[in-house]
Amino acid sequence: MDPIDASSVASLHAAFKASRAEFEAAVQVADPRWEEQLLEPEDGGDEPWPPHMAAAHALLGERWRFRYLAALIATPKDGPLLTQQTFAVLPSEQLELSERPARYESLSDATSTLTAAIEEWATIDAVFARFTESDLDREADISPGQLGYLASQSQPSERDVRSFLRLAAVHPRDHAQQLRSVLNR
Repeated sequence: MDPIDASSVASLHAAFKASRAEFEAAVQVADPRWEEQLLEPEDGGDEPWPPHMAAAHALLGERWRFRYLAALIATPKDGPLLTQQTFAVLPSEQLELSERPARYESLSDATSTLTAAIEEWATIDAVFARFTESDLDREADISPGQLGYLASQSQPSERDVRSFLRLAAVHPRDHAQQLRSVLNR
């Protein structure tokens, strides 16, 4: 994959919009085989994934990413770094995590997934609207696994908001490719 243009908030937002359009198209392609376990397992799992799990993973991954980023940019720049671990134990995030299995199950077909995606995209667009150019260089807690994932996608990676937004632009695109692979199976 070519490197994402990360020169501005607008270019990163455009890359994310292109990625999500690809994701939406791939969800529709995968719908006829939505429940079949035919995709490569994720994160070293043993069992193949059905398309609905790959779509949910991509969609809920972006939901989490932008919830973290919104909280991060709302914290004082001169204060301690809000880590993903600290963020995850906030009461709002504990509720989010407890509701996640039900969210996965509610994506029972392409239509319900695309409806959920449209809601998430609106929330994500609102977070993008709050970013300033100076936020891009702000330190962010990116895990070694996330940095490695960016590198595997031929993307530069640093521990900053810019890299988190690169990650947001490549992650749905990567899962769109995975969903399109059902045509070859």
